[in-house]
Amino acid sequence: MEHETETVEMGEGRVLIMDSISYMGDETSKGDVIVCASHGGFSAGEYALRYPAPRAVIYNDAGLGKDNAGIVALSMLEEKGIAAATVSHNSARIGDSKDTYENGVISHVNNVAASLKISVGMTVKDVCEVLLRGAS
Repeated sequence: MEHETETVEMGEGRVLIMDSISYMGDETSKGDVIVCASHGGFSAGEYALRYPAPRAVIYNDAGLGKDNAGIVALSMLEEKGIAAATVSHNSARIGDSKDTYENGVISHVNNVAASLKISVGMTVKDVCEVLLRGAS
């Protein structure tokens, strides 16, 4: 079964909107911002690291879980110099990337994302604007 990825051209790159991080593939590039509706857990972090490094990856925090398991991918990507953030599970449905893109509100960021002026409380659309158009 083929999985659809919506692409939004924006400024210096693209936003790739996908329901699962497992839909990521070799077509991603360093300029892309990946907006997925997957949890930000270990397996999701591993998956994102299999392909060419995107500019940033945005996950769902999945309510954090035991020992903050829902956001561990943020530190994994930080170690590789990739910006990463999660949206609050209260702002967007897990598994629904369109809802994440349209309604997601950032709940956690890694240090790489923070250095790029991404912060808690921003909307996903605002994050994409900052990363791809340099808007502040």
